Amino acid sequence: MKAADMACIFLSLAGQNGEALTNLKLQKLLYYAQVWHLAVYKKPLFNDKIEAWAFGPVIRDIYRVYKNCCFLPIKRASDNKKVLSKQQAAFLNKIYETFMPFTASQLTHMTQLEEPWLKAYRKDKIAVISQESMKSFYSEMLKKAQGAENE
Repeated sequence: MKAADMACIFLSLAGQNGEALTNLKLQKLLYYAQVWHLAVYKKPLFNDKIEAWAFGPVIRDIYRVYKNCCFLPIKRASDNKKVLSKQQAAFLNKIYETFMPFTASQLTHMTQLEEPWLKAYRKDKIAVISQESMKSFYSEMLKKAQGAENE
């Protein structure tokens, strides 16, 4: 799958729930979907590269599609023609439910405090956040959370 497919799904969920999604917030939902998929399933949800920009992780192609919206909600209806497995649909719903309550600014701040973005970000150069750094960091977070639950 592509990040554009996941973007359509998140926009569809937002529309169904009467919620607004900006480009910035959509970028963070896509980032968290990718990193947690890497942590849980040990493989990427999509193959698009995620870059470390000043406002946190960004998928350049998604940014380009919605950049004219600036910081306003994306109004374009999404045509989600991808068929998801039950597992994928449940996973994306969980990501949406978990991270949608946060503002775009809060999500940006969260990503900027986490190791994958911190290691990749350079003020003078856009760098790719490696899937390995995302997988490693969030897998460790997942292990800690699971360990805390078992205590």
